[in-house]
Amino acid sequence: MTVAFDTLETTKRLTDAGVQREQAEAIAFAIKSGQGDLATKADIQRLEETTKADIQRLEETTKADIQRLEETIQRLEVKTSADIQRLDEKLEDKMDKLEDRINSLRWTMILVVGVAVALLKFLP
Repeated sequence: MTVAFDTLETTKRLTDAGVQREQAEAIAFAIKSGQGDLATKADIQRLEETTKADIQRLEETTKADIQRLEETIQRLEVKTSADIQRLDEKLEDKMDKLEDRINSLRWTMILVVGVAVALLKFLP
């Protein structure tokens, strides 16, 4: 929005103050030309309202994003804990099977050694 500027009134005041008419008109024109980019109080208030609304919308969006991220993190923590538990159980099961095989091999070795000792005693 442009601020109203009366070039005729400004020219009259300048000439009444002793400025030559051509110079007064040039000064008034320069002032009017320079006002094109000036913001009015209403412009600033609209900008302030828009900015506040944008900030509020961004805050709400950010809060919602954070909430979704926290929920995702919680779901991943639960899933990760379940995965770790499942892997731990599988590892424990494999270790039990390995222990059983080792025990089986131990008894087989004891039996073989026992048979070998017996054979050495009975053979000339």
